[in-house]
Amino acid sequence: MKNCTIQVSLLASAIGLIATPALATDIRIDGFANIVAGQMISDTDDGSLYGYDEDLSFSPESNYGIQFRGDLQEGLSVTAQIVGRGSEEFDATVTWAYLTYEINDELSLKAGRSRVPYFIYSDFLDIGYAYHWIRPPQAVYGLGFENQDGLTLEHLKDIGDWTSRITVMAGRLDTNTDLDGTDVTLKILNQVGAAWSMSYDWFTARVAYFTSRVEIPVDDLTTLSQGIIDYDAGLALAVPGYQEGTLDSLADKVVFDQDKAEFTGIGFVADKGNLFAVTEYTQVRIDDSSLEDRDSWYASAGYRMNQFTLFGTYEKYNFNAKTEEIDKFANAAPITGVPALDGARAGILAALPDIFAGEQDAEGMGFGVRYNFHPSAAIKIEYNQLDNRTTDTKPQSIAIATNIVF
Repeated sequence: MKNCTIQVSLLASAIGLIATPALATDIRIDGFANIVAGQMISDTDDGSLYGYDEDLSFSPESNYGIQFRGDLQEGLSVTAQIVGRGSEEFDATVTWAYLTYEINDELSLKAGRSRVPYFIYSDFLDIGYAYHWIRPPQAVYGLGFENQDGLTLEHLKDIGDWTSRITVMAGRLDTNTDLDGTDVTLKILNQVGAAWSMSYDWFTARVAYFTSRVEIPVDDLTTLSQGIIDYDAGLALAVPGYQEGTLDSLADKVVFDQDKAEFTGIGFVADKGNLFAVTEYTQVRIDDSSLEDRDSWYASAGYRMNQFTLFGTYEKYNFNAKTEEIDKFANAAPITGVPALDGARAGILAALPDIFAGEQDAEGMGFGVRYNFHPSAAIKIEYNQLDNRTTDTKPQSIAIATNIVF
């Protein structure tokens, strides 16, 4: 909590500076809260969804946030946002902090930490009131990171009856995240990319593309990579005709050392009258790494009846693990009869399945209802099921949420 107090104090000091008459006369404060209770309703052997277990819990998905925006006049403003999550004991963290300069009516420039527009709902990902689900479909939105430190250029323009929005970003991010069940330090370096949406009346189409270099320092992976290199050198000395460097490619794939990453997304929204539908498809590729190739998509539709909204969602996970690397190693690394080399070979073969273990073939379904009982608040109930063919499990959960904006 000490770190939390320091962050909040610094932010309060910054807002105080903004409030001085010499700098600005207008400060806007907005906020949101999502109170979410859920639990699993399937057999405990099927695992969990969204962090829930067999007991009712409020922690996994509840959160709150407060955003401060200070107008410094003449096109310059500063924005900061504090968010506290139940999964992190509701400790307050400064998630956004950036300056914005409006170059003209169509063009603006941001500098600082802000949200990367990977998805349709990226701008208000934490604000449950802004969308019909309790949480956006995790097949697509469960990327594990959201923000970036850097520069953002945004262009908004009407083109005939269409509205064009182009967002170009460049920067980096250092954060802690979950990688296939393991907490790691993730570094996204030299990330550049753009998102472009075109809207016409009730229809919106959107595309996004980002490329970066990914670095994840993990001691065990570094040790394994070096072990493969040493084993390769040993084979070159012991096996006539063996070419040293044969296993360099595998050694590179085991570690994340500034590997090239690409994110591609496409989405559509149709919202006409009482009916609406939204779909997104995303693709994640990290070359020369052990991370599986990820292709994910979802489709969701709903119907509004006065204050009520009924909705359903289908989502698809298609994560293809690079298990062929294990066979490549087994074929390239001969059994020599030298105990030290053959022991190293067996150890590497035993470790590789855990490294290339990201296979997931799963589909999810969800059904729910939203009730807007107040102009600034809504209640939602949602049932979700995941049919994971890779693990042969079918976890099911149910949750109820109250979403508030103020």
